[in-house]
Amino acid sequence: MSLSCSEPDGLPRVLTVMNRPVLRPMSEFDPSRPAMVHEQLNGHLIPWSTEDLERYSKYAEPEAEGVIWWEGFLLDGWCEPE
Repeated sequence: MSLSCSEPDGLPRVLTVMNRPVLRPMSEFDPSRPAMVHEQLNGHLIPWSTEDLERYSKYAEPEAEGVIWWEGFLLDGWCEPE
């Protein structure tokens, strides 16, 4: 099963099953592993690289329950990369 699909703008969107996103909570996110993180404001999945680990560890802040603010993004879930 694919966890994303491309829209006309070429950016991945979150796959939904029965209108619910197939994402893991940020509380289970391991920034030391590659992933696709969901950006809440625009609904895009963003490729996560382990190169982001140091900046994430230094600057990520809880914004609301289950949401992390990091470098202008509101991250609210993640999934394994395809």
